[in-house]
Amino acid sequence: MTTVCLHVKPTAFDPGIGLMSVTLLGPRWTGKRLSLLRPSELGLDHGDLVGWSDFYGGGPCHVNVACASDGRNSGYLVWGGTLGLRLVPEHVVEIDRQLGDILDSRSVLWVKDAANLPPEVRQVVEIRPPAGDAEGSRHAGNSQEFVAAADW
Repeated sequence: MTTVCLHVKPTAFDPGIGLMSVTLLGPRWTGKRLSLLRPSELGLDHGDLVGWSDFYGGGPCHVNVACASDGRNSGYLVWGGTLGLRLVPEHVVEIDRQLGDILDSRSVLWVKDAANLPPEVRQVVEIRPPAGDAEGSRHAGNSQEFVAAADW
């Protein structure tokens, strides 16, 4: 298990989050864009997310997903940069810094059901019980594989 601290600055569209300590319970997926399945189940108008950062004048950055817990929430945490996440309509292909002020934003997003993640992301982040584990316990904290895969 790896503990990380996240901070998302407030913007005109999102209150941000203060310093939040999160325990990653498994490996992390990172990409340029995340296309969630069935976004309406998550209260979103659009299923495509990108990270957003204020570095170098602001703009898109990587989006990350990992199975995580912060003591109040647990599930699959989706996070971006210092300015959180931006929700991108499917028809928008090129993402530039001018879009940052008009796209809907979230500080972070908790996804309870792995079925809302695309298969290529689920394959990386979904924690499955070890083979032969009749009780189905997660054992995430006992696996060296997960610690090494976090790649911080």
